[in-house]
Amino acid sequence: ATSFSVFYSLKNSYLERTGEKDLGNLQRLSFGFIGGCSGACVTMPMDVAKTIAQKQQGDKVDGMLTIMKNVLQRKGIRGLYAGLTPRLGRVGLDRAVAFMAFEWFLEQIEAFKGRS
Repeated sequence: ATSFSVFYSLKNSYLERTGEKDLGNLQRLSFGFIGGCSGACVTMPMDVAKTIAQKQQGDKVDGMLTIMKNVLQRKGIRGLYAGLTPRLGRVGLDRAVAFMAFEWFLEQIEAFKGRS
């Protein structure tokens, strides 16, 4: 949801500011990358906690909030964002391509509807 909100906020802001009708592929890629990165930043602490939870063994299993609190106490805020850089590359590029393809596909549908 964060990726979509950021992408469409950037898109609408850009189109309003420039007066253009639609985005070019470079803008789609850029805004998609930024949207994907923002989504990754929002979900990263939960992803770190999920990974730690999956490694737990035994009878005592901590919940997400307890895990996040323990990470904060031991490693600080940086601990909740461990591994963020490679994730930004992967998720950012994934969202960039996905938004570009999605927007292109919508253009094709609109063009097809216009010919019918």
